[in-house]
Amino acid sequence: MSAISILGGSFNPNELSAAVTIKDNFNITKEKREEHIVANSGVINAYFCGFTAFSPENSEAVYMPIEKLRLYVMYDLLVKVLRNSGHKVNHVMNITDIATSPWQGMQDSHLMEEEFFSLFSALSLEAPDTVCRASEHIPDMIALLDGLTEKGYTYVYDNNLYFATGKFRSEDTPLPIAVKDTSGKHNAEDFVLWFGNSQKYPNPPEDRLYPSPKGIKGKGFPGWHIECSVMALKYCGEYLSIHGGSSEHKSAHHASEVLQSEAFIGHKWVDNWFHIASLKFADGKREGVSLERITDNGYTADDLKYFFLRGNYSQRLTFSWKNLRAAAEEYAEIKDDIAKWQASSRPVTPNDLKIFSRKLEEFDSALRNDLNTQKALSIFKELSKENISPECKLIFASHVEKTIGLNLVKERKEEAPLNIMAHYLTPKKVKS
Repeated sequence: MSAISILGGSFNPNELSAAVTIKDNFNITKEKREEHIVANSGVINAYFCGFTAFSPENSEAVYMPIEKLRLYVMYDLLVKVLRNSGHKVNHVMNITDIATSPWQGMQDSHLMEEEFFSLFSALSLEAPDTVCRASEHIPDMIALLDGLTEKGYTYVYDNNLYFATGKFRSEDTPLPIAVKDTSGKHNAEDFVLWFGNSQKYPNPPEDRLYPSPKGIKGKGFPGWHIECSVMALKYCGEYLSIHGGSSEHKSAHHASEVLQSEAFIGHKWVDNWFHIASLKFADGKREGVSLERITDNGYTADDLKYFFLRGNYSQRLTFSWKNLRAAAEEYAEIKDDIAKWQASSRPVTPNDLKIFSRKLEEFDSALRNDLNTQKALSIFKELSKENISPECKLIFASHVEKTIGLNLVKERKEEAPLNIMAHYLTPKKVKS
């Protein structure tokens, strides 16, 4: 069975988009690290690694540290900038709802999903066009794994299916990081595609197990990497414009995705990688800082979002309560200025329009050059100090709001949490 008959999508290599660039520090053969984004079939297909719908053991609530929230803010920023630059974007995000241990099997992944998207809403992030759940794509995973086996790229050890990195290399992407436990593996970089009923990995409950691919006895569950390959191929096609995720996923998750995907389809897969750097914490403590804790300390989701937007996605941003307070104060000053502009008026002059147009082009250019939000916000603050009509400043503020997702001019409306059960149980299109 061919890749095309299993997986959807199409590609027109003549469709190019040169308006927005992002840094690509993952593909090893690229001479230039800033690459123009390529549009697939006239549409930029962007797949982003999403939410794992399980919480730590003995927890009944979603645990979402702020370093994870930063990923989704940056995903949303990239999509907004692309769309506001005149591009069509197919925004796809996965939900990992497959249990890999007994305690996960006892949790309600649907409830976790709903809580996750309430965080999405609190941060004023647009819903992806397609949200796809791993548990609903098991047949697609089996088809891809059987295809890899037929091509000779897999082997079985201890009733688990492994990818044989010695049989296939990507010309454009590094090998996955070698692991210390190499017992039974052909190479240290080999990784698990499917877990069968083995002694090494305790299985989740029977109702969270699935029919296995060829070569595996009994039921099992997929490895971590295979779901992203399958769903990206299915909803974005064989040529992916952008694959996004945490920079921490480069060496294992994304490198493994590339190998299994390119071995299956037979050609290069991802044009541009969008890796978001992890946060640094001034006190060295990564755990325990969530949106709930942020609000308990008197800050808002908008304050946190503004803090994120003051740094570039590819650089590590240091979180401290002092830095958050500085961001919140700066954001409050902007809101105070906007309130003053709304309370005053002055006729717009030709010189006002000249200054407005120049600053608007500078703002958009900063965003289109590797999403430089720090420079873009600086340009907005420069414009706010210009002696021009408040009406021009308000229009500029509305543009900032639309382009980078800050709540500035419009009144914040209380939004009911997304009904995940109704909207996301099956992949569906959501109007942008």
